[in-house]
Amino acid sequence: MRLKIRTANWMKRTLSSFAPKPVQANLAKKRQAKLSEFMIRYEDLDACENDAKVRDKILSAQMEKYPKQSALIERLIKKEFESNTLLIDLSEAEKEETIEDMRFCYFAYGIVPLEYMFVGMFDDIKDPKQRREVLSATERKCFRCSVNNLFKAAILTDKATAYKLMKKYYKRDAVSISSQRDYEAYRKFVANHDKFVLKYVYDSQGHSVFLVRMSEQKSEKEFFEKVLNTGKAILEELINQSEIMAAFNKDSVNTIRIYTFYTRHGIVTPFACLKTGRKGQFVDNGGSGGIIADIEPETGVVISEACDEAGNKYSEHPDTGIKYLGFQLPEWDKALALCKEAALLAPEVKYLGWDLAYTDDRGWVVVEVNTSGGMSQGCRRKGVKRELAEVAADMDMIVPYTFRL
Repeated sequence: MRLKIRTANWMKRTLSSFAPKPVQANLAKKRQAKLSEFMIRYEDLDACENDAKVRDKILSAQMEKYPKQSALIERLIKKEFESNTLLIDLSEAEKEETIEDMRFCYFAYGIVPLEYMFVGMFDDIKDPKQRREVLSATERKCFRCSVNNLFKAAILTDKATAYKLMKKYYKRDAVSISSQRDYEAYRKFVANHDKFVLKYVYDSQGHSVFLVRMSEQKSEKEFFEKVLNTGKAILEELINQSEIMAAFNKDSVNTIRIYTFYTRHGIVTPFACLKTGRKGQFVDNGGSGGIIADIEPETGVVISEACDEAGNKYSEHPDTGIKYLGFQLPEWDKALALCKEAALLAPEVKYLGWDLAYTDDRGWVVVEVNTSGGMSQGCRRKGVKRELAEVAADMDMIVPYTFRL
């Protein structure tokens, strides 16, 4: 019976990764089609962008044809107007114009209201040619399907599995909790680490990341059962970031994100950004209130002002006064080398986003790896789609994908 259980678990984790290429390609095509089915036909975009009456007619027909997507965009628009301070003082006419533009940008480019505000479509990016160059989450996910083996990518999406594969680059202790069999390993971990980070492995944007002090828990066993009943998790040794990074915000581990693309000529790193948290916040994710700035990937120098996901701009950190533009990340060559080396461990997942933290004693360490991380476009008010299309042209794809440009 024990052998059967082991075989079943092994097959559950790995059998799908051996799916033949036709199966992978078929899945990728179906995913792409499902992701983009609601979008206005590419051949109709010119007419929509140049004639308001044509736009309104086609948009209305599209919203009627896809009621679920229409309901979704209305909920997202409502949420953005309720939470984004940049939209508070609009007149009724401005409000209606913005809502209609948000609807169109969703059905034309796949851009949701949060992206609309973040990249500057609300105020700066109004020209249709510029808007087409913005990489939406919709097109990013379609591109991901074309270059990433989705079975292998799903394995890396599990933070605990990713840690096991990339442990050399995480450079710290960790233990996963998914069953009662993990209890002894858990006990050894908490015996050595009273204070640690708890992450639920399938969540993102820092929404399920918690700082835990074991001495504040009622008992080891009770805490273990609580975590186990909530979902698969990983406990990680705290990262002791260097003073140079803590200067932005000491309450969060401030990180960089470097994107790797496995091309026919090796791994390239054309995009990077700096992520800094806010006072009192433990995580630096944009989705959790963090502030983002673009990094020149060749030099590691910050080349933009910063912004948050609401679209607010910052020349310096609002809590500490540290300037963003011109900031030099330490040992940048080592950060790039780490990402390029680690990416070789997952050659069938050709598009990855690496979150790294800098420490005094261990240098750059991996915080986590993302298989579909969003790219920073709001800071410079400029889309990255054309640059990504150039990179993609040098990649072997599971299925072809053409960007809307």
